[in-house]
Amino acid sequence: MEYAWYVLATAPIHRIEFEVATRLNQMERATMVPFEDKHIKRRGRRYLETVRFPLFTRYVFVQLPVHAVRHEYHILKAIEGVQGLVSASRRDFVPMRLNEETVG
Repeated sequence: MEYAWYVLATAPIHRIEFEVATRLNQMERATMVPFEDKHIKRRGRRYLETVRFPLFTRYVFVQLPVHAVRHEYHILKAIEGVQGLVSASRRDFVPMRLNEETVG
C-alpha cells in the first residue's frame, strides 16, 4: 500500500496539535509536529520551565494511504480538535499531498 504525507488543520486551541498527534498515533497513524522548545519563567517561580511550541500552529502532518484518503478523512474529522485536511480547492475534495523530501 502506498502512503503519502498530508497536512491536517486543527482547531485554534492552544497547543492542540500535540493532542491531535497523540490521538492519531494511538490509531497507528504516522504523524509529525515540528516544534521548538522555549524556556519560560512563570510568574512567581524561581526556575525556567521548558515548553514545547509547534512551529506551524494549527497544523499536523499525517501519513495516510493514498487510495483511501476519502475514507480516512471521515475518521480524522471525528477526532476532537480536527478541522480537516488542507485542500487545493474549496469546492472539490482534493487534499494536498506533500513531497517526501518536504517532510523528511
